[in-house]
Amino acid sequence: MSSIEINTILKLPKNFNLKKIKKGSKHHIVKQGERFIPINKPLEFCDYNYRYIGKLMIYSLTLVKNKTIIDFKVLKVFSKEESDVFSKAFIKQKN
Repeated sequence: MSSIEINTILKLPKNFNLKKIKKGSKHHIVKQGERFIPINKPLEFCDYNYRYIGKLMIYSLTLVKNKTIIDFKVLKVFSKEESDVFSKAFIKQKN
């Protein structure tokens, strides 16, 4: 029996092409493991290194054995300054 993660942000896969991120763009990803993530609610999302990118809304989430299939729409892309604020506020900085 596998465990199910509960996520409140979406971390994009390492191989996701960040250049495709634009307001209004729709994307499809598959993440390893089974996850519960709120759908139809604005959420923050970040890159693989936890650099915050913006806000999105998941409109489809499908759990299959050891995978989560996610379809989302980008609602907002953060400016560099906004990204810095979110990233510094929510990610523990290394000394």
